[in-house]
Amino acid sequence: MPTGKVKWYDADLDAAYAAAKQQAAAAGLPVPAELDALYQQYRPQLQAQFEALAPQAQALLPR
Repeated sequence: MPTGKVKWYDADLDAAYAAAKQQAAAAGLPVPAELDALYQQYRPQLQAQFEALAPQAQALLPR
């Protein structure tokens, strides 16, 4: 899970993960229990990528 101050993309990461799980289940695809553990394992890397891209993304937002 996120560490420190919550950033604008923390909720987006978690929401995208939850939506992907829900869509897979709705499509009848198996959603293994290990998926949550993998998400928790790789989430810090995803967060780091968002950290690196955040300035570029915010520069694209209308002001």
